[in-house]
Amino acid sequence: YDAWGNITSDTNPGFQPFGFAGGLYDADTGLVHFGARDYDPVIGRWTTRDPLGFAGGDTNLYGYVFIDPVNGIDPLGAFAWPALSQGFVNASAGFGDALSFGLTGLARHALGIGSVEECSGLYKGGQLAAIIPGLIDGAGEAELAASSYEDTTAAGALIRNITTDVSAEEAGATLEANGFTANVSSDGRATIYTNSSGDQYIVRPSNSSPGGAAMDYSPSNGGPSLKINLGAGQ
Repeated sequence: YDAWGNITSDTNPGFQPFGFAGGLYDADTGLVHFGARDYDPVIGRWTTRDPLGFAGGDTNLYGYVFIDPVNGIDPLGAFAWPALSQGFVNASAGFGDALSFGLTGLARHALGIGSVEECSGLYKGGQLAAIIPGLIDGAGEAELAASSYEDTTAAGALIRNITTDVSAEEAGATLEANGFTANVSSDGRATIYTNSSGDQYIVRPSNSSPGGAAMDYSPSNGGPSLKINLGAGQ
């Protein structure tokens, strides 16, 4: 589309009914239907007066989103809404893609919708926001798959090398090999691994997997504290 909604390229005409700004496109008339009115992208105006009259906020009763289609939308055909920010689009897409196990992303690519920046931090943040609530254990601690967690510190990067299939001993050996010092907790139930920067891993019995072990991570940079469940019975 160009800025006013005129189609500049259509690789699969008639494949789906949605047109400019999410309206319903009529291939015969070239109009786009939004709620109460039809929009004509050729002239950049509505075909009928605003049903709200001047209460719609525009002195031009045929004007489309105050003559600013790049920054406004009007899905009801009655009054302009601000367009969604790119950050909101990215975060929402990441959230939806994680919940649908990537199906919404596949559909988006199949339809040629390229408005999502999948490499952005907000997209990845949306994915994490969808993953964490679904992995809350009985003690209310957030569990996160090792491969899903990203941390710019060297200590946080270790999480990607410690999977849920390793034993507590193997996880401890990996930490010690990377400069962490081990100390047993006062109650004797956990082993605390700390490095010179103050990053800390605690390996202890799992609250959600009887006989299993869990590993808590507390970064020194103020990032989120996370828990990884290690192999049950190890």
